[in-house]
Amino acid sequence: EAALHALPNYTWPAGEQCRLEKNYGLQPRPPEGKDCTVEVLQADSQRFVTKLHHLLLDPLLTDCSKRQSEEAGQALLHFLSKHGMRLHLIASSTLLRAIQTAYHMF
Repeated sequence: EAALHALPNYTWPAGEQCRLEKNYGLQPRPPEGKDCTVEVLQADSQRFVTKLHHLLLDPLLTDCSKRQSEEAGQALLHFLSKHGMRLHLIASSTLLRAIQTAYHMF
């Protein structure tokens, strides 16, 4: 939990009254393991499972995501070139993660 609190833009749902269920640990999701889930315990004893990155307000891309963005960008540019098309505008949302994806794609 302390490591998660140290991350920039980290937030607990429902404020400081939540904690991670330590017995749950980090579970791969989907089964291929491309994301991790954690179980969060709320002060009212309710529990929910969420993706680890959903606890960040605007999470940065991982190294893997950067590589995937670069590969997707190359594939898209190849496809456009093959069909005689080209990009005239690249736009993204204001989320840092979206900006990073666009940057690494092109």
